[in-house]
Amino acid sequence: MLCRAVGQLAAGIAHDFNNILTGIIGYAEMLMAEEELPYYIKKRIDMILQSGLRAANMVKQILDFSRKSVSEEAVFDLTSFLKEFLRFAQRVIPENIRIDFSTELEQCRIKADPAKIQQVFTNLVVNAKDAMPDGGNIHITLRKEYIENPSFAEMAPGDWIVIEFTDRGCGIPSDILPHIFEPFFTTKPVGHGTGLGLPQVYGIIRQHGGFIDVRSMVGCGTTFTIFLPFTAEDITATKEKPLSCPQGRGEMILIVEDNEEVRSFLVTFLTELQYRTISVSNGLEALDVYKQKKSEISLILTDLVMPEMSGLEFCKKIKQLHPDAKIIAISGYPLMSDDQKYMLECFDRIVNKPFEIKDMAVVISELLHSR
Repeated sequence: MLCRAVGQLAAGIAHDFNNILTGIIGYAEMLMAEEELPYYIKKRIDMILQSGLRAANMVKQILDFSRKSVSEEAVFDLTSFLKEFLRFAQRVIPENIRIDFSTELEQCRIKADPAKIQQVFTNLVVNAKDAMPDGGNIHITLRKEYIENPSFAEMAPGDWIVIEFTDRGCGIPSDILPHIFEPFFTTKPVGHGTGLGLPQVYGIIRQHGGFIDVRSMVGCGTTFTIFLPFTAEDITATKEKPLSCPQGRGEMILIVEDNEEVRSFLVTFLTELQYRTISVSNGLEALDVYKQKKSEISLILTDLVMPEMSGLEFCKKIKQLHPDAKIIAISGYPLMSDDQKYMLECFDRIVNKPFEIKDMAVVISELLHSR
């Protein structure tokens, strides 16, 4: 009941928070690209940007727990991924903590969101580090295992990828153990924990069709065991990000966004990229504008959730008028993968708020300039 309530609350507030953060992060990124600004000004702007990104990450943490966050899944090798993660982790944890890793798997493919899996590993390493204030070892193992009789009711028999994180820390008391995956539950002092770390781990693993178990003994340590579905699919090719934002060629973009701050930011951002813009606040007005200027408009950028007419309804009406119209949806609401698949039957792309300006610039350029 608590999980469901938090999930509904998270989805409800995410839209408003992400609208606010779109402007904060977007304008900060644009200012950081200004070469003429003095270093001390850029440093202050970067602090604003980093604060905005941390706030966006906090929204993601709540959504991860509620299993309502958006995943960008890819097939990747978990063996090499873990080795790279450990190189990063060893640099940022205290010198008195050592991380050991063992596996017999040369390659281990999973289908998951790499950023979210890294967040899981980070949270578990931090949790283990906090359990050993005087130092110690964190041991991580990776194996593939055929599980014939699953210990979880929803777990199907078959091949599973098993990752274990073991520490020799203080352990978790038996009266606390049943509550560690509850949101906002923490035993850390005020200011030292949000109570979202382990609930986020739980939410991400379940979101990926996996399971997590924990065994602990006070004074002996704790082991977290993660089960993720094995995949035989080919590894997804990675796409490199450009060093700068691709520029427009004077094309006209129709912006449909009910939030005034986001709409104003989009106009400023796209104008700097050398696009022309028309901006309106709802789908009905946008429909009238499109009918009048159909031949001039190269692309439409529309919010999904708007009064009077939703972005999806607006998109369907545009496609009736012009089946080849290029339309990008932007959304502050978390969309599940099934929702995205359904939406992509109408929209050419879906971009989640808040977005990095380079990412949006690339999406627009690909639709307008790719042959």
